[in-house]
Amino acid sequence: MVMNLCENMLGIYGYDINGGFAEYVKASKHLADLGGVIEIPERVSYKEPSLCEPLSCCLNGLERSGVSVGKSVTIIGAGPIGLMHPMLSKEVGATQIIVGDVSEPRIKMAEKMGANFVIDANAENPVAKVKKLTGGIGADMVITAVGSPFCNRASHPNGPKRWYGKHFWWMSSRVNCHDRPKRDSLQ
Repeated sequence: MVMNLCENMLGIYGYDINGGFAEYVKASKHLADLGGVIEIPERVSYKEPSLCEPLSCCLNGLERSGVSVGKSVTIIGAGPIGLMHPMLSKEVGATQIIVGDVSEPRIKMAEKMGANFVIDANAENPVAKVKKLTGGIGADMVITAVGSPFCNRASHPNGPKRWYGKHFWWMSSRVNCHDRPKRDSLQ
């Protein structure tokens, strides 16, 4: 498990305490007093607030990544998390947004969500395609929403990376991946 960096550690929902997708959740008064429990108004369906946590993860990662006007972004995986990233990247001004996946319906959805280029990883070499689209240097930022070593090979050598989900970074040791967790922070 990667070390949690929360300054006000109250337990990790979804890990050591049942998370928000559980049928019932036990929350402490302390957590509620800090604003960690929000009542859903009756006029709001359960579907809408269910996107708050994944969207906040994407926003936090994008904010920390340095994606900005004129940057290129490659997003690996077009599942729910991966599909939020093209829309948000476009919103902050990224001009080259590349999304790769193996599912045709998800690839089509990525185009609707703001991807300028899509890669069907079943039909073409995704690393070669990203390199070609970026003039041979690789993307300014690579975001992976799947467990894939492709992240390391698709960015330029010192380019930062963001991982969502399991990523086995030790599978590719040829890249200076300064944004990855240290071995001793893993259990």
